[in-house]
Amino acid sequence: MYDDLYGLGVVGLIALFGLVTVACLVSASHIGQKLGWTVPNKDSADYIIRAQATIITVTGIVLAFSLVQVQGNLRQTEELVAREASSCNTLDRLLLRYGDQGAALRPLLWAYTTSVINDEWPLLRQGQGNPATSARLALLSRGVFQLDPQSSREVAIYGEMIKSIDEIADERERRISAANLHLHWEFWMVTVFLALILVALSTPIEPVGYRTVSIGAQGLALALLAALVFYGDHPFQGNISVSPEPLVKVLDIMQART
Repeated sequence: MYDDLYGLGVVGLIALFGLVTVACLVSASHIGQKLGWTVPNKDSADYIIRAQATIITVTGIVLAFSLVQVQGNLRQTEELVAREASSCNTLDRLLLRYGDQGAALRPLLWAYTTSVINDEWPLLRQGQGNPATSARLALLSRGVFQLDPQSSREVAIYGEMIKSIDEIADERERRISAANLHLHWEFWMVTVFLALILVALSTPIEPVGYRTVSIGAQGLALALLAALVFYGDHPFQGNISVSPEPLVKVLDIMQART
């Protein structure tokens, strides 16, 4: 279901949310009129309209809070990817400085980074890692652990390499965990209930032009905000998602380093 909705794109998702919300709000007053629920006087209608305004405000606050949470998750995940790319770059420099034995392991690091970009990134949409990528990281780790430093310089560089390997492994695990970040279902449940209350409050209002346009416009505004929250809710899905660009750039830098 999520993949189908994300497949609509930003414009398609906004159009879907907007059409459904506006259709429900606009048709509610007509349905209420047919059922004989329309309030008989202006004072009663004004009271209901004020209640609607309160519900709309509360819904907007919930969605705004959700949007802040979603944007925070995206930024944190982007920072994780940037740190992972930096750790890979650091390890590549250390391998080159170590000497011939270290330089011989650099292609293993490049292969791991390439696997993250090409093999693992698509699976992050399902919140999963890639076994082939894990195998490449394990091969790189074994190669580093098997080095036998002799001089004090090599010992110092070797210690830094072990630290970088650990950081790469930890950052990869955190990136995979971040792929499962999303809003708790309670946020969406509250939003849906508030929307239902808003629709219910529209049923006793007389379906005159200016009121219909007003409630429809307010519903559309909430729908736009809800669509934006939904589209950014999963860090590795949709157009508003975390990009592997930092890793792509650092791979080019590593392969060009001599």
